Amino acid sequence: MFKTLLKTRFDMFFASLSQGKKGKNRSTAGKIGMLILFVFLFAYVAVAMSVLFIGLSASMAGTVNSFFPMALSLLVTLTLTL
Repeated sequence: MFKTLLKTRFDMFFASLSQGKKGKNRSTAGKIGMLILFVFLFAYVAVAMSVLFIGLSASMAGTVNSFFPMALSLLVTLTLTL
């Protein structure tokens, strides 16, 4: 059931990417532009989070609160995914 739900959600998402305003289909350049935008945003967020947590881990290394970077990364992940 969950697999079917995910499949329909992804199908609807990709269908919405291929349609522009008023139900007209996007051009190939528009589709490629949207794909590039999503890849750029994904890479930007991934690098920003990596820099944040690597810097936090380096500053907390060897202290009593060494679990804090892992807890913070879990909190950020849950916040972004829910």
